[in-house]
Formats: sequence, C-alpha cells, structure tokens
Amino acid sequence: MGGKEIRNWRGHPYNGNEPTRRGRNIIAVIGIDDYVAWRKLHNAVSDAKGLQDLFVNKLGFKELVPPLFNKDATQPAITSLLQDELSTKLESDDSLVLFFAGHGHTESTKVGVKEIKTGYLIPFDARLPQEHKFSTYIKLDSFLRDVAKLPARHVLVILDACYSGFALGETVQVLRSQERYSDDMGRR
Repeated sequence: MGGKEIRNWRGHPYNGNEPTRRGRNIIAVIGIDDYVAWRKLHNAVSDAKGLQDLFVNKLGFKELVPPLFNKDATQPAITSLLQDELSTKLESDDSLVLFFAGHGHTESTKVGVKEIKTGYLIPFDARLPQEHKFSTYIKLDSFLRDVAKLPARHVLVILDACYSGFALGETVQVLRSQERYSDDMGRR
C-alpha cells in the first residue's frame, strides 16, 4: 500500500476487525382512519400506533418526528415529512422504518392501446376518484422516490393500503402466478 496506513471513519488506524458503524434506529408512522371524503377505516391508526409502540418500547427505536394521524396526515404534511423533516434529521448510518396505513388507489388510463396504471396513497384530505382531483393524492412512485433520497443506510417501507400492491408492477403478478410458483418449486 505504499506505506499509507488505512484508517477508519474516525481517522484511527483500521485493524480489519472493526464492526461497521451503526446509527440510530428510527420509526416514522402515518395512520388514517377518518377521511374528509373517503370511507372511514377502523384499524389504520391503531395499527400505526401499535407498530410505533412495538418499535419504540420493545425494540428501542427512536422517533425523530411526531406521528401523522388522521387530520395531521394531509398531503403537504406527508410530503414535508419526507422532503423536509426526515431528509434533514436522518444521518447516513441510521436505519428507518416508515409505515403508512390508510387508503390506496390505482387509476388506469388508456394511452392509445396501452393501459397505464398510476398508484396513489390517499392522504386525509383527498377528494374521491369520481371528482377527478388526483392532484389531492400522493403518487406512489413520487413517494418512493422521496424515500429513496433519504440519507439513511437502511430503509424499510411498509404500506398497509388497499390497491397499493401494484407498486411492484408486473413483478407482483409474476410472483403470485401459479405457474411461477410451480416452476420455482420444481427447480428446488
């Protein structure tokens, strides 16, 4: 190595046996039962509170931001949670669990002969689909792009929202098909 000594992140000589630096374990939760326009849910907030309690009180996670429940879970608040709060409060070695429980929606649009599906998370104040006010929703791909930009080393996103399974695209259909399951099992 030409006489240069390898150093760890603190500037101390690296001996090859040091564990990777571990940051904080962080939990952020969003739960919506009571919507302005959408049908009321019965377990989203209790699920979010239960997960939060488990991670904080049993697993030692920390809350950097307050949870967003019901009327606090507006489109601007959820966007700000990702783009403003978590992006500035997380550190590069942190691990984040981000949980959303509430309505989801998939909108299909025909462009020529092709059908394009767009997935959404539904914030507290979103309008109903028949009103065609999709700007009041949160596009799932934008949400996941914002999550991908967070500085945390590890991020686990849990979406408990109907019609959000399309987030994996056609992969979900391939993974769930009987043929694919039989082929995979046969190869093993």
